[in-house]
Amino acid sequence: MPCVRMETEIRKIINRWNKAVAEGNLKELSKLLAHDKGVVCFDTGGNTHVGHDRIIKIFEEFFKTMRVHLTSTGATIKSSGNVAWVADDQHGRIVDLKGRVIMDTPLKWTSVLEKRNGRWQIVQIHHSIPMST
Repeated sequence: MPCVRMETEIRKIINRWNKAVAEGNLKELSKLLAHDKGVVCFDTGGNTHVGHDRIIKIFEEFFKTMRVHLTSTGATIKSSGNVAWVADDQHGRIVDLKGRVIMDTPLKWTSVLEKRNGRWQIVQIHHSIPMST
């Protein structure tokens, strides 16, 4: 049953991440990301952001103008020891601060998590928009 427990824990993190992005909750995003200089985020614009503080700063700028409502439509979660990886088909609705839809699109989300001190933390995250969209 340890695999089921791990998957449940990771799914909760995905849900917390998605909720935080929809609400513009930097504090929650910060809790979910590893607090080190090696954490990496690849965004849909093809940019690479390295380090916890840099990633939070990018989200802070993003949240000044918009939010993204993410819905997981089929996450595959695997692990080995204290490392887990996720591949998730998602649906993203990007809205401005007045709730007007800017984009409504399928997304691909991958991430790598490490269990540190008994807690799963995101060490790599990547969102992309499929080419056919």
